[in-house]
Amino acid sequence: MTVVETPVVAVRCQRLVKMYATPTGETQALRGVEAAFVSGTVSAVTGPSGSGKSSLLSILALRERQSGGELEVLGDTVSALPVRRLVSLRRKHVAWVAQRPADSLFPHLTAREQVEQTARLRGRTRDDAHEALARVGLEHRADAHLGELSVTSLKARGCAG
Repeated sequence: MTVVETPVVAVRCQRLVKMYATPTGETQALRGVEAAFVSGTVSAVTGPSGSGKSSLLSILALRERQSGGELEVLGDTVSALPVRRLVSLRRKHVAWVAQRPADSLFPHLTAREQVEQTARLRGRTRDDAHEALARVGLEHRADAHLGELSVTSLKARGCAG
């Protein structure tokens, strides 16, 4: 017997809109974006400068709210979530790696300490933090500080949690 697994949609956006206030009025960064991101796959968001890629990624990572449309993450409609549930969802299921990873890290902490801090916020243990560093191939750099890591290593640290 062959078992076919149905793809699980982790994130779905329908008619997503993002507006920003500017000194001269409003700017529409996203206009009716439709997309679905399947769990266990890799997706790329591409487009020219100013097309809303960063705005979309920030919304998908639950760092900011959309102005209109629907966003569903792991079965929850984000616009209907209370702030506490939104924070919990982000802490447990979202890893954000900034374009410049050093912007979201603490220079005085080692890679291990950075990941342990995130693990604590997610209700996990130091062992979980060590395993996360191992998963991204950084266990040998666990005691390195920010200035001692390459940009690639910093991005891997971001993925570790």
